[in-house]
Amino acid sequence: MEGLRGAQFDRAVREESYRDRVASAERVFEESGVAGTPTVLLDGRQVGVGGALYDGAAFARVLRDAGVSGG
Repeated sequence: MEGLRGAQFDRAVREESYRDRVASAERVFEESGVAGTPTVLLDGRQVGVGGALYDGAAFARVLRDAGVSGG
């Protein structure tokens, strides 16, 4: 397995094969109002701002406080 690099990948980059798809994804991201990734939205409201997204226990508290119960 070559990983990300290889003849097919290099050709796609050189020929800009996915230019429209990338532009579309960028447009959707910009229109979403989010400032970066990762971002978590719960019912359209951003939750877990800051370090809570990187700490399992903190994120569990964010979800619990938002009314999401564990399985």
